[in-house]
Amino acid sequence: MTGNTLAYVIAVKGTVNSSYEERKTLKEVVCDDLKRKGSGHAWLWLLFALCFIGTSSFYSQLFFDLSALEEPADYFCLPKELKNTNWTIDEIREVSKYSNSTQSCMALKLDYKFISKLSFGEALDLVNNLDELDGGMCSEIGGVIYVVKGAEESYADDMSLLCRDDVSSIYTAFYRGCILGGVIFGVLGDRFGRKLSFNIALFPYIIASFVPTYFQTETVYMWSRFTVGLCGYGIINLLFVILIENSQRKFREIFAIMINLSVVFGMMWQYTASSVADENIKVNQILLAISTAVLVIFIKYLVDSPKHLICKKQYEEAFSELNGEKPVASDFAPEDEPRTSSDDEFSLTKSVKSLKLVQFFCSTNYWHLSWLSMTIFCFWFFAFNFCDMKVVYQDFDSHIKMSTVYDTFGYIATAFLVYWLPRKFLHISLVVLLGSCLILGAALPSEELPFYQYLLTMCRCFGNPAIALFCLHIAEMFPTEIRSTAVGVIGSAGYLTGYYASSIVDYYHASADAYSLPQFTTMLGLVSILASILIYLLPETKNDELKDFVTEKLNNQQQEDSNVNVKNIKEVSTSSVLFLILTVLCFSILCTNFSWFN
Repeated sequence: MTGNTLAYVIAVKGTVNSSYEERKTLKEVVCDDLKRKGSGHAWLWLLFALCFIGTSSFYSQLFFDLSALEEPADYFCLPKELKNTNWTIDEIREVSKYSNSTQSCMALKLDYKFISKLSFGEALDLVNNLDELDGGMCSEIGGVIYVVKGAEESYADDMSLLCRDDVSSIYTAFYRGCILGGVIFGVLGDRFGRKLSFNIALFPYIIASFVPTYFQTETVYMWSRFTVGLCGYGIINLLFVILIENSQRKFREIFAIMINLSVVFGMMWQYTASSVADENIKVNQILLAISTAVLVIFIKYLVDSPKHLICKKQYEEAFSELNGEKPVASDFAPEDEPRTSSDDEFSLTKSVKSLKLVQFFCSTNYWHLSWLSMTIFCFWFFAFNFCDMKVVYQDFDSHIKMSTVYDTFGYIATAFLVYWLPRKFLHISLVVLLGSCLILGAALPSEELPFYQYLLTMCRCFGNPAIALFCLHIAEMFPTEIRSTAVGVIGSAGYLTGYYASSIVDYYHASADAYSLPQFTTMLGLVSILASILIYLLPETKNDELKDFVTEKLNNQQQEDSNVNVKNIKEVSTSSVLFLILTVLCFSILCTNFSWFN
């Protein structure tokens, strides 16, 4: 071989080796693509828009229960025997009514089978000449509820939720669904992927939104609201997790706050739908159900979380989600992380340890943060939800404008502040302000009730952004492996205390116990401030990268803090668990004594 030929072979071989060395592995390419697209790319803005639409749909459903059924349309009890007579609605009402109320679930106890054979004049004379007139509930006389709304008249068979005048029972059915939905779909999101879990929740959510418009019995209505809460809360948690874990830090903290503006949009959409429906409950439900059906487009356009796929070593799927096409193996260098036989081994111990709830509650690095976060959220979410229910339950229509202004201002201000201030400092400040407003409201004299309502409305300015900030804090504290579980379980813990709050509001609304309300509000303010003290024990996450596995230690900044605080955190966490159990027991005793759930 000549010298020139040898030089040529060496040059070609060197070029090939250099080209081979310059190639990146599929994992490196996917991570680079995620970093690039998570920094303000159109891909990220589309993801934000989809998440915003999905969460707005959920909150419009939430506010429907509070507003649409607060002041139902004119209705009365119509005996079934009189449905097929040639009498007008007003004539039937005149003969059968038990009281002069325009909204009554009672009717006279008469022989309506005999009366149906008479003319209206004869029946009215018969009723007027009776010495004793006994009344009974509509179900007792075999009647149906008839809703009168101009041309939009309709039967609402067995719609006894109108008669119970108990908005809280409907609201708590929604809450019960949220409590289970956060846990169920949080675990499914970590186990089977965000997108698959979203699709599982989507179809029952849409169906449950349409069902009450055609089957208006109380049982069906309650179960449909439970299902909407179950699947809807799972959906918004999954959307939140997908958005947060695939956004870079600068966008992550702003998106986490602004995505919660969907609360305002959901409230406005429900108000608009109610206005268009002219207080007709069925039309209102149809409008909300149609907006919910729009979420079907998410099946095509919503991506699975590339961050979660990378965590599960599914690099090809992550590449497809980011680029819309499958990767070509020859374009990438071989992976440096070959699978080992131990990856495929099955053992009962390994299987139990891999359960997401077990990892969330029992992992060495995160169990104390799990219990502490749940305790914090239970404490102050109860206080905030009492404010929210007290305001919206009293008069939704008159407070929607003020609530919208306060909420929007709170979110926008927090979105700016979160960029400059540490997580803990801002979070503590918002919760302390919420507690201060509660204590100040309790100090007002009874004649200042309107101002008290305005003050509670202003609590939303601090409370709603604090919820968004705490959810962001949770998502940053816990690794990708259990992030969906963490957000879902801790959120469900908050909704559990919200369940108590709605029942207590219903009790005060029924009893008008003005004397005990200020004392109770003061207690809630102190509980909120106690929660702010516990927030101080959480690690600061503002400048941290998101972790992927439960086996990862706390980062350097947290490790420095842990030398001083981790022992205290674990001690306080243990105390928090005990205190949380005692709190639930105390509430149970109080609820029994005051019959709040009767």
